[in-house]
Amino acid sequence: MFKLIVLAAVLVAVANASCPNLCSGHGSCGNDDMCTCYVGWGNGDEDQGDCSQRICPFERAWVDSPSASNVAHALAECAGRGICNRESGECECFDGYTGQGCQRTTCPNDCSGHGTCEYIEELRTDWGDSYKLTGEADTTDQFEHSLEYLWDMGKTMGCACDAKWTDVDCSRRQCPRSNYALFSDMTTVPEIQRIRLTNVTRTGGEFALLFRSRIGEEFVTNKLDAFWLANNSLHLEAVSGAISDNDYNGTETDVQTALESLPNYVLAGVEVSMNFSYADDYNYGLAGSGGSIKQAINWFDIYVTFSGDQTTGDQYLLECKTDYCGAGCFPVLDTPVNKGEGTCEVLQVQAATSSNMECSGRGKCNYDSGICECFEGYTDDACGTQTALI
Repeated sequence: MFKLIVLAAVLVAVANASCPNLCSGHGSCGNDDMCTCYVGWGNGDEDQGDCSQRICPFERAWVDSPSASNVAHALAECAGRGICNRESGECECFDGYTGQGCQRTTCPNDCSGHGTCEYIEELRTDWGDSYKLTGEADTTDQFEHSLEYLWDMGKTMGCACDAKWTDVDCSRRQCPRSNYALFSDMTTVPEIQRIRLTNVTRTGGEFALLFRSRIGEEFVTNKLDAFWLANNSLHLEAVSGAISDNDYNGTETDVQTALESLPNYVLAGVEVSMNFSYADDYNYGLAGSGGSIKQAINWFDIYVTFSGDQTTGDQYLLECKTDYCGAGCFPVLDTPVNKGEGTCEVLQVQAATSSNMECSGRGKCNYDSGICECFEGYTDDACGTQTALI
């Protein structure tokens, strides 16, 4: 009888010495009878206990108390913007937040079906002349700086609206824009941009131009080749290489046609002129003149004047497309400018003195239809034409 009592006491002591609930099968029992829980298991907010409850994903906190100078936004369960469901281990995010750990915001009205929800690091920078370059990449990394303090660049999201749609949720249409019909008593001048290509060669001269309108339309021209544009512009003597005639008209027309052929007449009324410098250390004629093909063009300038009715005022800079683009791309660039040491840069050389206003300031935009309702005495798509003195 005494032995049975002693055995029972030993068993009770062993039971009391084990980890709580044997760590629920989700951890290992260690020293001091403490559970070391497996990843994703704990007890409420703690990573020990009996390992019976789920731990939710941790993300950078949207708001927290700084721990030192310029040190904040530490990791927090559900990023501090949701409640952890301890049964499933999933975050139940508050309104306006989403993701596995509530790590990003939602976009208003899901962009109304007329745009895409993008991180702020992917949104374009289109604010005025100082930010005209919209970036070298098509959809990502538009900011060309270190982003040292932009901690939420991969968390906060906003709508990138489709062409001709706008507002924070892309819910309303845009109307055509043009110059206010009585903007100034003086003669207005259009914007002029210069495209400069350097180190252009016979095997590295292909490029294309991207134009973005003030209402979000974005189109790329057919393939152009700076070397052959220059080649067809100059008429050189086969032996001496002396310039006998400068005739840019043919190739100016080629570039102008490429721009004017963009859809929706977005560049109707554009004017093009050109200039270039060829390599001085070559004394060969260009193709078609009877001599050998010259191998290098120092620089090649294309001047684009925005003289159309709906490209008045400040325009976004044209963008050079100079990366290799093979089968399936538009346009195909097999021997692009940047294949070697070539470059393509766009610069505004004359600012417009005209305006670029919705419905020219002489009508109201019907945001349901995207059509201008012109005031009396004004007409055309953007109400930019005065028909009568009022």
